Amino acid sequence: MNYFMVTKSSAKGALLFSLMLLAACAGGKSGSPAPSGEYVEITNPMQTMSPDAPATIWVPANAEKGVPRGSVLVKEGVQMAKEGFTGVTSVASSSPVAAVAVTAPVVPITGVVTSPVAASASFAPAVPSGTVKKLIAVIEVGDNHLVTTFSDQVRTVGVGVPVDLGEAGRTAATVAKESDRLAFAGQLWKDNTAAVLIRLSAPGGVGSGTPLVADIYDGIQGTGPRRVSVRIPGGADGKGASLAAACDELARRVNDVVTLTPWYGRIFEVDGVRIYLNAGRESGLQLGQKLKVYRGGKVVAGIGFDPGSEVATLVIAGFLGTNGSYGVVKDGQSVTVSDTVSN
Repeated sequence: MNYFMVTKSSAKGALLFSLMLLAACAGGKSGSPAPSGEYVEITNPMQTMSPDAPATIWVPANAEKGVPRGSVLVKEGVQMAKEGFTGVTSVASSSPVAAVAVTAPVVPITGVVTSPVAASASFAPAVPSGTVKKLIAVIEVGDNHLVTTFSDQVRTVGVGVPVDLGEAGRTAATVAKESDRLAFAGQLWKDNTAAVLIRLSAPGGVGSGTPLVADIYDGIQGTGPRRVSVRIPGGADGKGASLAAACDELARRVNDVVTLTPWYGRIFEVDGVRIYLNAGRESGLQLGQKLKVYRGGKVVAGIGFDPGSEVATLVIAGFLGTNGSYGVVKDGQSVTVSDTVSN
């Protein structure tokens, strides 16, 4: 109660203090004779705080409806903490006493209570955690129109950012040799187009019970193909909702594979202190995010990508377009366009 009296306006504090004195000094039990003047008998607000307090007390008639209960005072104290002791709207605003508290000047108090909202905000991480999204090029073998539906599910699952290669993708889908497909995936990464290539096919056509197949080529790691497949659930013709369900499951299985591979971006220009990268908002980078810079990386055949030696730390300072960014070197050596970055 002392806390409440210190933090609220002097008008309300004075009235509550008077009421407490009345409660403390009223030695009689319930039903004591009424004092002279305009007084009314009310339930004693102090009763829950002291077993010896009388059940009722006499207060000025004009204060009868303005005496807040102890629970109300607690609620108001919590609300004040949340509002930072300014602009407090009383939970007992219907009472005359509460109305005085709202309109009276409120003196901010420091060193007493820290706002829970402010405290949680100050300790929030500067950069949200999470895996950087990979750009995924999607192509299709045949003419079953799977790309759009599958790409929608890829976005929903969060596996990455699908990229439609258009005519280039339709041409690449006809490549017969696996080695050529892998080389194509590697070129996509070097050209800043995509890090992963997904090649869709429906060998038995799109129908109830037929399989959908996704061959995964990792352009960064230089590995592939990794094949995953699902069957279209039963239905009239395997289209519509059943096809969407199959594409959703296929996207989730692709996600399981792709998330196991590390993400690497590339430095494609250095201009003074600004280091430009081939990844930005679309890839999930955040302002202030730190990335490691590597040099001397190489693809180890049949195993994956060795990034080389860590030479610096880069901090994201801004974005370009939909998926470009620039950063500054926080510590380490100067960087070059041949270096790679990773989270």
